[in-house]
Amino acid sequence: MWHVKITQYFHQMGFRISQSDNSLYTRNDAKCTIYILLYVDDLVIGGEDLAAIQKMKTLLSNKFEMKD
Repeated sequence: MWHVKITQYFHQMGFRISQSDNSLYTRNDAKCTIYILLYVDDLVIGGEDLAAIQKMKTLLSNKFEMKD
């Protein structure tokens, strides 16, 4: 159920699942691209803009209980 729930949330946030790896989610904005790699209940978040990454982490922590 966790995978379904977080995938739905990512879709609502504008992320798309990579066709080559279904654990990789990407979102392309005018400013930058954000990558989220999901492994069981761990996330690796990367991108070109640290402020955008911080904002995404804040949004995720508001929705889900998480540690950084």
